[in-house]
Amino acid sequence: MNKEEIIRNIEEKKTDFKSLDANLRDDRDIAMAAVTVYSNNLKYASERLRNDKEIVKEAVIRDDNGTALKYASDAMRDDEDIIWCAFLSDIFCLEFASYRIKNNKKFIRGLIIMIEKNLDSEYWSQVFYHISDELKNDRAFILDVITNFGYPLEHASNRLRDDEEIVIAAVNKGWYNLQYASNRLKNDKDFILRRIKEYPYSFEYASARLRNDKEVAKAAINSLGSSLCSASKKLRDDKEIVMLALKNDGTALQFSSRALKNDKEIVMLAVKNDGTALQYSSRALKNDKDVVSAAVKNYGQALFFASKKLRNNKEIVLIAIQSVSSVFQYASKSLKNDRDVVRVAVNADGNNLEYASKRLQNDKEIVVTAILNSVNALKYASLKLKNNKKLATTALSKDINAFVYLSTQLRGDKEFIKDIVWENPLLLEFVSDELKNDELFVFPYA
Repeated sequence: MNKEEIIRNIEEKKTDFKSLDANLRDDRDIAMAAVTVYSNNLKYASERLRNDKEIVKEAVIRDDNGTALKYASDAMRDDEDIIWCAFLSDIFCLEFASYRIKNNKKFIRGLIIMIEKNLDSEYWSQVFYHISDELKNDRAFILDVITNFGYPLEHASNRLRDDEEIVIAAVNKGWYNLQYASNRLKNDKDFILRRIKEYPYSFEYASARLRNDKEVAKAAINSLGSSLCSASKKLRDDKEIVMLALKNDGTALQFSSRALKNDKEIVMLAVKNDGTALQYSSRALKNDKDVVSAAVKNYGQALFFASKKLRNNKEIVLIAIQSVSSVFQYASKSLKNDRDVVRVAVNADGNNLEYASKRLQNDKEIVVTAILNSVNALKYASLKLKNNKKLATTALSKDINAFVYLSTQLRGDKEFIKDIVWENPLLLEFVSDELKNDELFVFPYA
């Protein structure tokens, strides 16, 4: 094959560049075609061409996994223009840049600015992971990029992660950066107390000793009840600490000890603050009428977490429905057949008729109450009541769209529906199939 045929075959992926003779892999035109088709073909180019800036640039621009750069010559991996082009294609390429590049403050800062403008901050770690150890230990540089860009503290040197000013700057950009601080700082009570005052979540990354310190725990929990999750096992069993947490956040009950989840005083405080905290209480207290009543008064949906016995308690279920009407669905089968309970439920939300017993879905008074609240309730009525013209008229007078829930028999009653369909022709779609096939009925609307 001549040169032109080789290039064409490479472009059409009929010829593998790496299988060519060395003299052909040293041909600039052939190598250019090869890296254009597949950037990592640079690996098989001659040493001379792996030092050719134009060929290397083409390879790194075409690269989509950041690896082509590693096959370039040392000179090319030290060329800022090449590195910049490679970085724009894939930020992972920095791994293969020269040490001089990785240690160049100005250049690295430029990469950071580019990421800041064009990419998510999650990509920063890829830059900082590969910068030189010298830069990771450069106090002025690290403080600059933390302050201005939120540099991830995790890649700073151990010396700088023990530097209070550096750590404070990082925490100010994100409280979670405290996890990368030195053990000395995470065990410094005054330092941690100051961080908690500004960022209560910081308590999570305090040392084990301080997470067992009552004063430190109180400082965190007083601002953020859920901080109880980071307290020591001992403090999560401390009634004073847990009560302080529950005053701020009832759901912090989930982080308390097993014993305190069975303490009625503790659980009452939790559910009065947030009814959903009932789910974290002991089985015994989910069956305690006082506790469950307090929970559903705060938030009706808490009924879902009550014992089966109390979901059959009429008083509790009525309290829950008055708080959140949709909780009727969690009532016992017996109460779904209780006329008083169902009347309250459908009066609050007509769609609760869906969960009523079959008997009460056939109760005209109950169904009318439901329909007056929401005509959609008609779809849950018994077939007998869906076929009741008087009830149907009541529903249609409230909302003509209730037509779709009428029985097939009523939607096929020509005399009953003709005036309705005449005034609302779009309802023709929902009349019975028999009437749809009745040309005399359908013709006026055609």
